[in-house]
Amino acid sequence: MAYLFAGLASLLAVTIFRIGKQIWATYQCPGTAALYDFWFGRMDKASRKYRNVITHLGHCEQCQEELRHIQKGKPLEDHLVD
Repeated sequence: MAYLFAGLASLLAVTIFRIGKQIWATYQCPGTAALYDFWFGRMDKASRKYRNVITHLGHCEQCQEELRHIQKGKPLEDHLVD
């Protein structure tokens, strides 16, 4: 009986860890390259990364603004060389 309880407890711990890891991933900014891949359709829509970007964009104003810049195209001065 103790082995059954220990097995169930470890299964529960692993499940909670995986859920926490997925939640934590949605709070990490994906980066400009991932936002470009997202906008230009280079991400697999069934992937976890795609879902994380979608969820993250729902609450991160900084990434929303970066995506707006990507949608509009970079201003000319961003392409100039010093």
